[in-house]
Amino acid sequence: MTRIRIARLVVPATALVAGCAVIAAVATSSPQRLEVRPQPRPTASASVSLPAPKRAPARAAPATAPRHRPTYVVDASYLQPVVSTARPGAHTALIVGINDNDPKNPLQGADADATNMRAALLKYGFHSSDITILLDGRATRSRILAELRNLVARTPSDGIAVFAAASHGAGTSFRTADGARLYAGELGSYLGRIRAPVWTSLAMCYAAGFAVPGVVGPNRIATFSSAANQLTYEIPGAGSELFYTMVKQGMLDGYAPQSVESAFRYARSTLAKSYTNLPVISDGVPGDLVLGPVTWGPPVAAPSPLPSPVPVAPDPTPDPVTEPTPPPSDGGLAGILCGLLGCHRR
Repeated sequence: MTRIRIARLVVPATALVAGCAVIAAVATSSPQRLEVRPQPRPTASASVSLPAPKRAPARAAPATAPRHRPTYVVDASYLQPVVSTARPGAHTALIVGINDNDPKNPLQGADADATNMRAALLKYGFHSSDITILLDGRATRSRILAELRNLVARTPSDGIAVFAAASHGAGTSFRTADGARLYAGELGSYLGRIRAPVWTSLAMCYAAGFAVPGVVGPNRIATFSSAANQLTYEIPGAGSELFYTMVKQGMLDGYAPQSVESAFRYARSTLAKSYTNLPVISDGVPGDLVLGPVTWGPPVAAPSPLPSPVPVAPDPTPDPVTEPTPPPSDGGLAGILCGLLGCHRR
């Protein structure tokens, strides 16, 4: 009797186990649910060939945001100009370049000096409408004086002014396109009336003869291609030694573009390897003079060796004993006093 009862219990238990096995087999053969997990975002590659990620449209700037936000050109080429970041009219410049085809006293690189300077200022964010450039026949004495008056009038006190000239120099003057002269005292009287920082850069023989109040002094930086008793050399067709190494290589090619001072140091150290007549600087600006944002990156190759320079004969016309005195409306004594007393500080 006991064996019969056990058998009766074993049969249902076996059936129950078999049923569970069948259910498990069916469950195992049914499709599984897929769990969706967030995928990690791809990391940005350092290669410049990858396109920049797309971004959602920018929201409207709050009322307290700066009005003039710098906007830069993102480009692998360091020669790409930046978008103008200075407000229109804030950074101004007058650039003069006068070549001379006289076979006895040729000057072939003045135009290159002027155009390189203009290109460099555009890279620093200057607006083209704020840069006046006078080349060759346009650079007469009367026109240069008129544009100096305009430079004084249009430069705000919180801006930056640049005056650059490449021509034949003779002590304290340089030759204009019409065979006249522009004198150091005249230039100083105009530039001395500008309250903003002024960078003056001259490429000519005896360039530092222009180191007069208004050109040098407080809030002024001047870079001269030669000392007051030395000649300037030029690289035929490529410009003067100073402008080629400082403006073309240091600024445009990106070897030392951070400031006027850094570009000058690069030029002087480069020229000191081969020459004894070196450029000079007078720096009365607190700190370094930064012309604008440097966004075009480092140079991509080592600078090429300097071509062989040739001496430029000085202007044979002697300076007069007494320079002409500008009329009071052109600055005159007021400009010189302003340079001496430092009334144009930031």
